Amino acid sequence: MSKKFSKEPLRGFKDFYPVNLRKINWIIETIRDIAELYCYEEYEGPLLEPIEIYAAKSSEELVKFSKELIYRILDANINRAAEGMRVCEEVVRFILNDHRLTAQFRNMRHQVFKVFGPVSREKFIKKRNSGKDVGRYLHSGKKRSNYQDVFFANIQRVKESIRVLEEFYRLVDINAVNKLKKVRYHAYEIEKKVAFEFSALSGTRQRYLLSR
Repeated sequence: MSKKFSKEPLRGFKDFYPVNLRKINWIIETIRDIAELYCYEEYEGPLLEPIEIYAAKSSEELVKFSKELIYRILDANINRAAEGMRVCEEVVRFILNDHRLTAQFRNMRHQVFKVFGPVSREKFIKKRNSGKDVGRYLHSGKKRSNYQDVFFANIQRVKESIRVLEEFYRLVDINAVNKLKKVRYHAYEIEKKVAFEFSALSGTRQRYLLSR
C-alpha cells in the first residue's frame, strides 16, 4: 500500500498557482521596466541584517519584540550546547577514563559561556519562556542503544546549537561569531578524537561497556 502524503503547503509558506503567479510576475516586470526607465538598477541584499539596521526601519515595539525572540533563541541554544557538552564530558570522563578529553570538553564549555559574559546571559534568561516553548512537547527522539549512541547524539546537538548561535549572533554582536566558529571547529576535532578512542578499546572492554 502506497504511503499518502499531505498536499498542504508547509506552515508559513503559500502556493501560487498559475493564474495568480501570472499577475504577480506582471506586476514585478512592470515595476522593473519603470525603474529601468529612470536608470535604477536592481539590488538584492542578504536575508538577515544587523539588528541596528532593522531597528532604524521599524517601530520600537516591533524591534523590542524581535529582540526578545532572538534572545530566546540564543538562550535556548546556549543551554542546549552546554548540556550536550556536559553529557559528552561524562562519557569521556567515566567511560573512556580520559583526562585529556575530559579537560578539553570542560574548557570548550567554559569558552561558550565566556563568549556571552554575565550581562548577556542575564538578558537572555530574563526573556526565557520555557512554559510556552512549543518545542518542549515534541517527541524526544529514539532510544539510545549504548554509550556511543549517547555521545554521538550529544556531540551532534553541540555542533547544531553552536551553528544556530553563530547565525543569530550576527544580529546582535558580530564579534562573537568568529569565537563561536572556533568552538564549533574544536567540537569537530574532539569528536574525531573520541571516535578513535572508541575504536581503540579492546574487544573485551568494548563488549563489557556495550552490554552495560
